[in-house]
Amino acid sequence: MLFCQYLGPLRRRLPLVLSALAVAISLTGVGAADAVRAVRRALFAQNAGAVNGIKASRTPRPGRLLALDQAGHLPASVFSPSMRGPRGPQGPPGPVATITNPYVFRAHAVAAQDTPAPGSIRVLLGGEDFDPHGDFDAGSSTYVAPVDGTYLLMGAVALSSAATGRVFAQLTSSRAGMRIRGDDDSATPYHVAVVTGLMRLRRGDTVELDLYTAQANTIIATEALTQFSGALLAADG
Repeated sequence: MLFCQYLGPLRRRLPLVLSALAVAISLTGVGAADAVRAVRRALFAQNAGAVNGIKASRTPRPGRLLALDQAGHLPASVFSPSMRGPRGPQGPPGPVATITNPYVFRAHAVAAQDTPAPGSIRVLLGGEDFDPHGDFDAGSSTYVAPVDGTYLLMGAVALSSAATGRVFAQLTSSRAGMRIRGDDDSATPYHVAVVTGLMRLRRGDTVELDLYTAQANTIIATEALTQFSGALLAADG
């Protein structure tokens, strides 16, 4: 194994190497490992000065070969993985970001709204923050799905009075059985009922934001607290 390890790169000169090794062992009585090292030094000496006419050097010099270390890498004094060159020039500016998904919207309440006691009511949302594709109908406070796909929808409803009792928000679709209900909470002054989730909708399906209250209450008309928003995550097909 030791013999093959040392002489692997010298296959073409194997007869010469074997002869030199046999002579060294027979005449000097040294061990095989010492003989191999002696032969390696002798063979190296024949090529140490130049390779194909290009002279070698122990230190970096223009136009000279530089010996690699035992791992076949440049010496750490010449090149180290931690060394970094100067920072390159800044690249050209990238393209201006644009909205590639037009199926997004957000609407908000513009007037206070009283709730029944007890019962459910559709939250009226007469203002639109954005709706590039025109899929939210402020007149009916409903969102109309423009394409078949999966949608992320979110609703929040703020209450102003100190009435207590059960309260929750719900997203209700025109498709039978398709709805997402928020957590049941106990109403407190300025309570905000929140609901969010994914819906699989077909083109033309509608979704509205509903609110259930156990006692009469008043929905706060504020853009930051009472709102309904959504976006298409993935179109079918």
